[in-house]
Amino acid sequence: MAKSKLSPVELTIHNQFTRYGRNAREWLRKCAVLLPKIEKYEIWQKRRCSSIYEYAAKIAGMNHDQTREALRVMNRIKDKPELIAMAEKKGINAVRPVATIATRETARFWAGCIEVMSVQGVTAMAREKRRGMLGGDKSRNVSTSQPEKMHHVGQNGMGKFGQNAATETMA
Repeated sequence: MAKSKLSPVELTIHNQFTRYGRNAREWLRKCAVLLPKIEKYEIWQKRRCSSIYEYAAKIAGMNHDQTREALRVMNRIKDKPELIAMAEKKGINAVRPVATIATRETARFWAGCIEVMSVQGVTAMAREKRRGMLGGDKSRNVSTSQPEKMHHVGQNGMGKFGQNAATETMA
């Protein structure tokens, strides 16, 4: 977004809007963390909503996908207090990359990573863990349904197949 010079009145309005927007995101994160408790105690039914999704939409303005994802992630980490604390502190999106691979034994490690790294960094690290590059697996088996298209990878990391594909798209 291009920055332009704002008048003092415009700057005040902009700063107020920014502060409110940050607060809205913070409170939405806090609502997402509470959803499993809302579901457990069936509070949504007691408030006469047809589903937890309707409840989350009416009360917090969360859409169906946000609600489903928050419930999925929180369900995955429910036995990992370190990750729950990170979800409360940094939000569901910070914990999402490790929700499926974290165990009780590794929860503290992942929580430490979430604390000090960006979401993109944690995502990359979790991806490498899934591929077996971090801890454990020493070999990596890569298979393809078209082995004849696999070529030696050159210095640029593309290999013959990557170069041909790039050339064909440019033509």
